[in-house]
Amino acid sequence: MNIRQFKIIFILILSFFFFKTAFTQDKFNFDITEIKILEDGNKFVGTKRGKINTEEILIHADTFVFDKKKNILTANGNIEIIDNKNKIKILTDEIVYAKSNEIIYTIGNTKAIIQSKYNFLSKNVYYNRRQLKLSSKFKSYITDKEFNEY
Repeated sequence: MNIRQFKIIFILILSFFFFKTAFTQDKFNFDITEIKILEDGNKFVGTKRGKINTEEILIHADTFVFDKKKNILTANGNIEIIDNKNKIKILTDEIVYAKSNEIIYTIGNTKAIIQSKYNFLSKNVYYNRRQLKLSSKFKSYITDKEFNEY
């Protein structure tokens, strides 16, 4: 094999991995009563309650803004997040979801129900979906079904 053939094969292999990653990225699907598409299709603004979902997560919210370039979703009002993969349900009033990093920040009072066994109460919560990490810098309460506190 000469150096030219090696370069071509190497480029094809790199291209395969790059395009596989780019095309398998989980996208948002929107089911919203009213939606505005702005900035040449790079910003979606939804109002009047709706749901946003991927293959693994479902978000109900009163309003939302999705920045396609940054891959960040902000949502407000009566938010319910259902993470089917990790079996976590989160209730709060405002979130910022950095989709590329799979990190959800809640703003304000937050309740999380973990595997239908534990209740987590806090505010301004950080949820890393990849590391299964749920935390807050504020005082937090965890109880189980038998009302044991941790």
